[in-house]
Amino acid sequence: MPKFKKNPKILILLILLIIFAINTNFFKNIYRIIQYKFHDRMITKYPYCGDESVGYLIYLKKKYKINDNPKIINYIHTPPVNWSIVNTKELIRNSKKLILLNYPGLEFEINLNKINNNLFVFKDIDFYATKFDKIKSIELIDDLNDLKKIDTKIDISVVDKLKNKKNIKNLDIDSKIKLDIAFNNLIIGEKKLYLEIDDKNLYDFKNLQIKILLKNKYNLKNFKIIDESEMADGNGNCYYVEKI
Repeated sequence: MPKFKKNPKILILLILLIIFAINTNFFKNIYRIIQYKFHDRMITKYPYCGDESVGYLIYLKKKYKINDNPKIINYIHTPPVNWSIVNTKELIRNSKKLILLNYPGLEFEINLNKINNNLFVFKDIDFYATKFDKIKSIELIDDLNDLKKIDTKIDISVVDKLKNKKNIKNLDIDSKIKLDIAFNNLIIGEKKLYLEIDDKNLYDFKNLQIKILLKNKYNLKNFKIIDESEMADGNGNCYYVEKI
């Protein structure tokens, strides 16, 4: 204490450090690091099977002694999670195995973003093109109006980052329209897919919503399932599979 009385700045600094440590759970975090292994801490911090699914990846690596860097396919936008399972000594090796995170099934439905009453956009098309083969159909929903009585068309086009527009299809309007737009036929590269209602009667489509149905590129029937973790609500299904 005599030293602190001579130099009160040291005492103030010490008090501030203690307050900071308490507010940031410093002592609690140190205890967890000492008490729990890395594997247990990661499972506690991240969802097991859902979002990043880091817990499931660490579980797979530990149980199956994974060292061949299987391709990780996550159907949800998240930061890269390869760090949780990657083996830096085997980066060149091509694995026949895949890890599917948040697998949605053979088909997946997406609501398009509405720009205005008659213009809709399919964002992140480059993300979905790596996981799905094609757009199977589009569905127009308007709870207040009968779409079959409306004389109009839909223009489907892609627009690149330089705002160059390329028309893909022109369709007569209907409540549900079958399509076959394969992603590998589109040069994606920072493009967006637009659906525009070409309304001849200037009809107000303010209640209109558009959904598209995608066909999954990965059919579980074509793989041997090594491990799986399915959530009770049907969301966040995770699989460790091998090509047959």
